Amino acid sequence: MVTNIPFWIASYWLGIICDGWFCISYVAVGLVGLFLPSLLPALLLLFVIAADLVSGVCETYFLTPGNCVANIVSMREFSSMRLIVMVGVSLIVLLVCYLAKIVSRAPVGKMKRPQAAVCLAAFSAICLSVDCLLIVRDSGHLPDPLHFGFTGRDVVRLGHYRERHLSRVPIARLIRSELEDIKMRRAGHASSRTASCVPSAATEGARDAGIGASTSNRPMPNFVLILVESWGLSKESAINTALLEPYFSPDLLKRYEISSGTVPFYGPTIAGEARELCGHNLGFGILDSSVQEFQRCLPKELTNRGYHSIALHGMDGHLFDRQNWYGTIGFQEKWFRSQFRRQGLPDCIGAFIGTCDASIASWIGQRLEVNNASPQFIYWVTLNSHLPLPTPFPLPDAASCRVTQSLSRQPALCSWYQSIANVHRSIPQLSIRPLSRPTVFVVVGDHAPPFSDVELRRQVSSDVVPYILLMPRSEVSNTGLAKHKEG
Repeated sequence: MVTNIPFWIASYWLGIICDGWFCISYVAVGLVGLFLPSLLPALLLLFVIAADLVSGVCETYFLTPGNCVANIVSMREFSSMRLIVMVGVSLIVLLVCYLAKIVSRAPVGKMKRPQAAVCLAAFSAICLSVDCLLIVRDSGHLPDPLHFGFTGRDVVRLGHYRERHLSRVPIARLIRSELEDIKMRRAGHASSRTASCVPSAATEGARDAGIGASTSNRPMPNFVLILVESWGLSKESAINTALLEPYFSPDLLKRYEISSGTVPFYGPTIAGEARELCGHNLGFGILDSSVQEFQRCLPKELTNRGYHSIALHGMDGHLFDRQNWYGTIGFQEKWFRSQFRRQGLPDCIGAFIGTCDASIASWIGQRLEVNNASPQFIYWVTLNSHLPLPTPFPLPDAASCRVTQSLSRQPALCSWYQSIANVHRSIPQLSIRPLSRPTVFVVVGDHAPPFSDVELRRQVSSDVVPYILLMPRSEVSNTGLAKHKEG
């Protein structure tokens, strides 16, 4: 029981999903401790607790163990409160391991060891049996032994659970998650040149805007692709409508034709980037792809058609190695937090400390007001809505959560709504500025919000994310392009 305390604390304060109350691996450590010297069980317990926490992070944010280890340096971008909690959790972990070492020193008679072992085994059996019954009740069949406690692709892709179980099996989940990721990467590289396309909002926007090989000789509009962190499709239509309301102002409707829809999502933000930039579901395989494999991705294609391509993100470029693969995929400019800070853009506090989304939106507007000889392709991955979010969300003019009862009654859901609404307020303000040429805006979510609360995850779609397209009206496009040619 005590050994689960660090995970429970991390789940509550760091926003890690807790889909099972008790870690069965701790029971295995207890069994080992009955027969081995005291130091070995304590070290083994330290390893298992660390694996339990990493497994929780992976399931919450749709990551694999390799992704977590490779990006551990990103912890330096955490808010001060999250860092304090992490230090506190680490100290509690060490205390629990020390107590385990002390307890294991207590003499246990040879006659009592079997009894203790039976008690531990019985506890595990009860937890697993109850979970089996719940799975049978929900699915109508017994769980696959190879997938028990880990739903394979569904966890990596969606991170949704029917309900909280009694047991957690983190080590099995970590091993299987890493093996499946290796398998998917190998399959992706083997078929990257012939990979089947997946629906993407960027493809839809480029097609509607007429950006194609057959139209490459005529003046082209700017193309702005915005991937909104954690913008998922709520199952309450009133929330979705309220988020998109800023796009339907009279001033905006005079200049743009507005359309919206949904596209499937396949994993974390990186998978969303692969979907929108390349139209495939390679996911983290995009980090290892070569220049040749990126030839059919949007940055390369638009550059070949005369566009100047720019990638923007409010964090430092080391996270998920964006500073490198953004260049490989074809972006001619890369802007991260360090460059924005030199431009005087402020930071905002959230799960990560990074450049404020609203400030980047204003920066994009200033960039698009400049009359350039080449059309601009601007790709922006937002940051401030990354979960977990502070409650209340620190905005000077936050959107009201009185839209629905669920928003007003659930602080975490309200903060998510306000963070997404903040982005959707800034983009219409950007789009009605006196831009140098007509500009197409594609705004799309990367994945469902990874709430740590299972009940909150049920309130958003586990399959699709929304998008909205802003297409310059024909009369605005013709006038704007004519003025550009004259200039």
